[in-house]
Amino acid sequence: MKNNKEVKLDNEQVCSDAAIVGVDLAKASFKASLNGSVRSFVNNEKGIEQMLSWAKAKSKQDKLLVAYESTGTVSRPFTMQLIERDTAWVCLFPPALKAFARSIGKQVKTDKQDARIIEEYAGNLRSLGRLRTNTYVTRTILILREIESTVDFIKRQIKTVKNSLQAEKLLQENAETLETILSTLEQQKEQTIERSMRIIKADEKLYERYKLYLREPGVGKELARCLVVSMPELGHCRGSQIAALVGISPVERSSGKMDAERHIHGGRVQVRNMFYAATVSIYRCKDCEAKRFLERMLRAGKPTRVALIATAHKILRILNAKAWKQMQGIPIIE
Repeated sequence: MKNNKEVKLDNEQVCSDAAIVGVDLAKASFKASLNGSVRSFVNNEKGIEQMLSWAKAKSKQDKLLVAYESTGTVSRPFTMQLIERDTAWVCLFPPALKAFARSIGKQVKTDKQDARIIEEYAGNLRSLGRLRTNTYVTRTILILREIESTVDFIKRQIKTVKNSLQAEKLLQENAETLETILSTLEQQKEQTIERSMRIIKADEKLYERYKLYLREPGVGKELARCLVVSMPELGHCRGSQIAALVGISPVERSSGKMDAERHIHGGRVQVRNMFYAATVSIYRCKDCEAKRFLERMLRAGKPTRVALIATAHKILRILNAKAWKQMQGIPIIE
């Protein structure tokens, strides 16, 4: 992927001159830390507006970078408010923050202390040139993520009900009740997915991405939709970075004479699981580059699971390259 570094920097801007505000989020309120001062604000539109005004007055700067932990349902509305106010933000990885606090000897666990640690950690990342804002995560993407979290919840409930149906029932009425619940859940899942697809189709860029992914052999509607919603980074980063983000890049573990077997771990579990399922479906494809790659690995004696993960890695890198070409307006040869 040529000139990928420039594209990456264009879309993940390094905030070198903005004042960093560390925020520890909670459902009802949040603590904000700036230059050693910590204040508490109500977690609503008015509170966020007050926090931004306070930070600008405190730092005497108009440019702010708000750093906070990824907390799912709590951080998503907060992010939405920052996007609407055109404020730079970065959502930090909770385990990394925890490890950083431990490394600097911070054992006290309070909301006030957490806000200060978030500010300090973001500052350290910036000094290393590793703090970048996700400018490609839009308001539409956040709405879609909320819908997809509902889809995931319904899928888990469907799996629970199906497991219950597999057990032998002493009363026929119990089985009938579970069948009714299962039918309702399946209907709700389809309706929620349709709502997600309506939003994707209404956004020209997202729908073009969706159709691009769908053209790749082995990528079905579920995976294409998941990539649009959960992987907006496609086309913005190098292939190795994308693979690590999904969690399908084997991690080296060696020290001294030890050279342990490499395993994949971490990353975005939902995307990784869907990619693994997609590689299994490659067997049913007539002929494509990924299928030929998979067959070569199997003929070379690689274990089936290793070959499947390597094929998933290859498909992901192909999609990343095609997404980059689409952004640059370069014709894609199928």
